[in-house]
Amino acid sequence: MSSSSTSSSSVPPVVAIANADDMAAVGHRLPPTARLRALLVALALGLALTAGWEVFLRAIGYRPPSEGDNLEQTADTVRALDRVDVLILGSSRTRIGVDPDSVNEVLQGRRARTATLPATNSLQLLRLAMAEDHLPPVIALEVLPGVFYRDLDSASTQAARTLLARPVWYSAPEAAYGRMRRKLALAGGRASPAEVIREELRVRLGLQQEAAHDPAYVEHPSGWLELRPTPAYLEFAKLDMAHAARVARTRERHITRAEMDRLLETLAMLDAELQQRGCTLLFFQPPADGQWREIEEEFFPRKATWDRIARAFPGRTLQYQDHAATSGYKLPDGSHLVGPDAKDYSRHLGQWLNQHRR
Repeated sequence: MSSSSTSSSSVPPVVAIANADDMAAVGHRLPPTARLRALLVALALGLALTAGWEVFLRAIGYRPPSEGDNLEQTADTVRALDRVDVLILGSSRTRIGVDPDSVNEVLQGRRARTATLPATNSLQLLRLAMAEDHLPPVIALEVLPGVFYRDLDSASTQAARTLLARPVWYSAPEAAYGRMRRKLALAGGRASPAEVIREELRVRLGLQQEAAHDPAYVEHPSGWLELRPTPAYLEFAKLDMAHAARVARTRERHITRAEMDRLLETLAMLDAELQQRGCTLLFFQPPADGQWREIEEEFFPRKATWDRIARAFPGRTLQYQDHAATSGYKLPDGSHLVGPDAKDYSRHLGQWLNQHRR
């Protein structure tokens, strides 16, 4: 017995860890310095992983969107409303399709400005403007069928705004913009995996420059984002428009009479408040083309939507289809005017705005 006990005492004891409670007990028996060291190592590893992910996201052109970033241009315009005679609110169709300088050429001494966010219901921007003490004499609202005729707080409207109203779309370098655009298009269901892979392969193999995937945008001091499409962009615009049409036909639904009734009630209340504050509210629908135009006419038929607004606000609406000069534009992607056509449309818009003075 004594030899046995002596032999066993010379062997270090083995601790069997059977469960989490046992592991915790072992952890408590570690010296404080060892526990602190383990905690610091875990913290360092976590920070390293977070930093690595951040570097990767920044490398592809992404930066976390914020409400302040998205509304920066609009907020700047709102703060300067005392120097604006006409405020034009809308989405990217207005930012790309309306040149304020061309509008001002025919405004006879008055000054117009635009405030826009991609894929955004202009009523959201109107509410932002109405929060200010001073309003311009005239506010013109863009009617973008896919969002304007939907409830402001609907899930589809918010999802579109979250996905598309990101500063990376206009601020990232062209190469990073191209990569992020494909990732967002795929995530949002606006591009198929095959289309994204095909574009990536073309870039990797050097068959075309990545920047050529996207239009050449030129930002002017007035805020106008001029579209100067490249040959490669014209090719991919057809692909994008075809895919968008396929997605719309599977996800979109026809507007209901109840939805339009609620919208008209909202517009009437907003108009009444604006009239009391000395502001005239106008509505305009900018041009669309190709399959985008077909989709808008299919799911938001004019008789059920636009014509009801025109009857509710007689003499205060401008529909591009009603005028030969603005109904024949060719839009490469179906949704945005190219530079010369944007300037031409802006002059026609300015002539219409001239009819409304307070």
